Amino acid sequence: PVACSPRAWASGSVFLLLQGLLGVTVNGLEKTVSFDYPYLPSYVREVVVRNLVVGDACLDVAVRRQEEDVTVVLLRKKGDVEIVVRKPSSADYFG
Repeated sequence: PVACSPRAWASGSVFLLLQGLLGVTVNGLEKTVSFDYPYLPSYVREVVVRNLVVGDACLDVAVRRQEEDVTVVLLRKKGDVEIVVRKPSSADYFG
């Protein structure tokens, strides 16, 4: 093997990067998808996740950048699944 040859673990790094930026956690037993303090860099306007399977449900979600905020938009939902979005409150900044 050579150093410039792609490795299998490198293909998973994109998904870990997205998970970290969006703060996404999927719980199939409780049928929830949580976005904890989602963030998009200034050069990324939107990330769309399609066909996210949660238990026996499936959904499409868009995370969109708007000025200094990020919104989570449900595009399609099939089955029973709950989306939870947590964002910082003013107490997080001012104690």
